Amino acid sequence: MDKEEIINERTDVCLNQGETEILEVFFCPADIGNFEAELTMKIINNDFEISEALLFGECIQPDVMLTNLPSLPTNLVGKYSKAALDFGGIAINETQRKSFTISNNLNAAVRFEWDEHLAISFEPSVGHIPAKSTIDILVALQSSETIELDGDVVECTILPIIYEEESSSVQWDDRLKIIKWIDGKNASGGRTKEKVIETEEEPKYETNGDARALPIYVSGIVDYSPLTS
Repeated sequence: MDKEEIINERTDVCLNQGETEILEVFFCPADIGNFEAELTMKIINNDFEISEALLFGECIQPDVMLTNLPSLPTNLVGKYSKAALDFGGIAINETQRKSFTISNNLNAAVRFEWDEHLAISFEPSVGHIPAKSTIDILVALQSSETIELDGDVVECTILPIIYEEESSSVQWDDRLKIIKWIDGKNASGGRTKEKVIETEEEPKYETNGDARALPIYVSGIVDYSPLTS
């Protein structure tokens, strides 16, 4: 086993006779593998009262996972069991953006699609990720009215796929656009060409396994901006 060092932070707890206290220990590894650590409890001014506990944990690599997430504020660390984003506080009609990465660790392509949300948008919101590849996602929080998100869950549907045409194995998403020129008429009735921008057609595919939900917890507050003199 690899040795994982616990953050060197002392926690003091004062107890009266007969009282108990529950302490939380968070396991947040950055690498795959098995980890162990020691937790020591000492009674102040009593060298004979020392208790030790061994902590064990294992980190595995999911098939598809959210990575490169921004750091959470201290008060939210360990609060959520899955990936989480915190936008803090912003004013009405302002836009706050965060980014992270979807990593596909499978040996096959996957299709992803984010659920719709009134105040949160994802770019891209739907797309394909080739085998052993990644895609960066830009998330924006914006609202025209006050709103408070306290760990709201937004899910991304992940679906393993295979392409009907082998040559179609590309990283497609709804940001890809094509330009078309269609026949039209100008104000005087003469013929003209009008420019139309459309989303590139999604490559045809077949499902290659069961769909599953990949959740992310979102926190943030949209409120009126305080008046300044």
